[in-house]
Amino acid sequence: MMKVILKPVGLEPRQILIPNDMYILQQLVDGYVQPITLTSDMLLLCDEDGRVKGKKMNCTIMGIPFYGDIVLVGTKRGNFCDVPITIEQAKKVRLMVYETE
Repeated sequence: MMKVILKPVGLEPRQILIPNDMYILQQLVDGYVQPITLTSDMLLLCDEDGRVKGKKMNCTIMGIPFYGDIVLVGTKRGNFCDVPITIEQAKKVRLMVYETE
């Protein structure tokens, strides 16, 4: 099991505990997982075709808009693991900026 931050479109982010399983991650983002490196120990996972599929804009992270539900996970030695920050820490550094279209 691993702790992740799930940010569904139109909802506040929440920390959840999930099995470390690619199929579960694909269900959470509703598509094929596209990992994007945010820091040396944290990835953002999104649907690789979210925008093309016409999914709604979720939020902007580090100035990049993301479409569809996203998941923040930790990474260590090439494997997924617990996300290294809390929701409160993410908000404090303004990692997630919520936008509406």
